[in-house]
Amino acid sequence: MKKLLRTILITVTVFCITLTSVFATESSDSKLIVGVSADENNITPYTYVTGAPGLDLVNLVYDKLFILDKDNKVIPWMIEDDYKVSDDYKTYEMKLKENMKWHDDKKLTAEDVKFSFEYAETQNQSTFTKIANEIESVEVKDDLNFVIKLKEGNPDFIGDSLSAFFIIPQHIYKDYKKAEETKETIGSGIFKLEEYKVGEYYKLKANKDYFKGNPIVEELYIPIIKDSTAMFNAIKKGEIATSTMNLTPELLDTFKSNDNIGILNSTGYGTTMLQFNTERKILNDANIRNAIAKAINIDEIIKTVTLGYAEKGNPGFYSKTLDYANKDLEIKYSVEDAKKALDEAGFDVIKNNVRQNKDGKKLCFELLVYSSSASRIRIAEMIKDYLSKVGIEIKISSLDATTVDELVWPEFDVAKGRDFDMAMWGWSAGTQLSPTKIVGLGDSDTAIGTLNIGGYKSEKFDKKAKELSTTLDADKRLKLIKELQSIIAKDLPFVNLMNQDIISVYNKSLGENWVMQNGVGVINRFSFLNKENKVSATSDSNKTTYIGAGVVIIAIAGGAIYFSRKKRV
Repeated sequence: MKKLLRTILITVTVFCITLTSVFATESSDSKLIVGVSADENNITPYTYVTGAPGLDLVNLVYDKLFILDKDNKVIPWMIEDDYKVSDDYKTYEMKLKENMKWHDDKKLTAEDVKFSFEYAETQNQSTFTKIANEIESVEVKDDLNFVIKLKEGNPDFIGDSLSAFFIIPQHIYKDYKKAEETKETIGSGIFKLEEYKVGEYYKLKANKDYFKGNPIVEELYIPIIKDSTAMFNAIKKGEIATSTMNLTPELLDTFKSNDNIGILNSTGYGTTMLQFNTERKILNDANIRNAIAKAINIDEIIKTVTLGYAEKGNPGFYSKTLDYANKDLEIKYSVEDAKKALDEAGFDVIKNNVRQNKDGKKLCFELLVYSSSASRIRIAEMIKDYLSKVGIEIKISSLDATTVDELVWPEFDVAKGRDFDMAMWGWSAGTQLSPTKIVGLGDSDTAIGTLNIGGYKSEKFDKKAKELSTTLDADKRLKLIKELQSIIAKDLPFVNLMNQDIISVYNKSLGENWVMQNGVGVINRFSFLNKENKVSATSDSNKTTYIGAGVVIIAIAGGAIYFSRKKRV
């Protein structure tokens, strides 16, 4: 009997130790906390606010037919690899992957794909509407197979359009005339939105039926932390694993000295720029804009604000690391050349250190900047100082992001006009990673130039953009894209200051082997599908581990009591 009891106790002890290990593993995969720097509404394709972090979150909840991989190469995602494209780039035959579902367990079919494009045509979301307007028809053959036919052949339709277009559920959106009024956040992505508290947090649950496999975490808790100091302190303390916020370079040494902190760095394709409203009479003069550009010491801004962790902006817009960038473009910093250009533009009278023309029109402008962006405020202050040296007065207005957006890009629709002089602005990585987005930035037709927030007009640009839209030859297209960049660099409707590096930090105790996506950071679908990414539990998810450990302690204590009694006997 004693021998049997001894065997049972040993077995229970071993089992409990194993059980504790299992609990710890399951618990570690159950919950992860990552910080997000802004409230992005209910994270649908039609309601998110910013490219970063808004689009980062939407990409976790919704899917596209094609996506960009971690190196920003276009890959098929929702469709099978054997899709077909006609020689004239007008017809695209595709088949959805099988067994895809929406988050409410409804089946995802080709009818949803067709609906997504047709619905976008009725909306005011510039990017999606522009893409939908390229399409002549979507023919549904069955639940999985469909054919997209374009009005005009477009060799970049997959890379530029389909990789930027989210598929939405017909059974949800058909009841909403305006997409922004949609209450439900129902996608097909890797995570489901379980709870959203305005200004406080998001709670995402794993989509266990995801067609690409189960996510490595069951729950993603995302507190909204707008203050960068609070965000990075939380990472240091292990309160959150990582965040969508880009580490400012001046903090890099502090984090490098912490052995428990991991750092990943990549090329950043998000732009920081000085945007002009070319509908303002004085700023409609390209000579004035060029003079302003020459007066700004961009190299010094990069050194001061980013400590060198940025690429100098290409005046033609595209990063010079990209194959389709025009690498021969440059703005030469010269205070003397700037002064000379302003003299030639007729602003050759200086009173109280401010230039004016013979009609008494002064070079005085308001510069808008997000009050939440310390780095942009610093850049604005430096620009103000540079321009004062050539006789241009700048008043900086630091406003909340919503107010700035409404003045610069009301309702995100360039057709609704604008009310500003200059603004510190930026486009997310996706804009740089599309070789034809230059058309959207500069075309004067508001249906085409959907990103032309400064109201820039150039017959030469529009003519080249039109030619590009009807050209299929790859070499000719590249030549035209580079010519469009040359026009932008000459006219300067904006000054592209820099492309700042992405620096992501994470707490090693809460996660390892994050996947860094160039231009995005570590919060991307690949990180959460990477089985090598071992994350650890946070907050109350450790309770199961404690229970398991308690059982082990009881079992060991029981065994100790039994054997001590046996010894005394």
